[in-house]
Amino acid sequence: MTSLKRIPFKLSSNAFYIAPFVLAVYWHLWPSAVLILAVISFGCLYHLSNERYFFVPDRVSALLLIVWNLVLCYLGAFKAPYFWIAVLFALLSFLYHFYLQEKGQYDLNHGLWHLYGALITVFCIFTFVL
Repeated sequence: MTSLKRIPFKLSSNAFYIAPFVLAVYWHLWPSAVLILAVISFGCLYHLSNERYFFVPDRVSALLLIVWNLVLCYLGAFKAPYFWIAVLFALLSFLYHFYLQEKGQYDLNHGLWHLYGALITVFCIFTFVL
């Protein structure tokens, strides 16, 4: 009998980006949709390769999504409360990425980094469209 190998949370957590992708498609925010697909794709490839390959495309796609999220917030006039909720999740993501991730439980904390990144993107989209 074969057993399924447990999928690391740092890999499966890329699925959190499906929610902002659906919102981007719904509101025809094609740059967001393309960047989110790139983040999902390169993030999965990076983690599937045991973090040996796809480092640069993973980082570049993530940075481009961050920049685009800032553009959406600017174009949305930093509309409250959505912009401030995005800022809150950004602060939490940096706590996880730069502090807790280094303290152990990398798989869990990196997965939470993906969760917060997806939530930031959702609220940046809301800042622009609502």
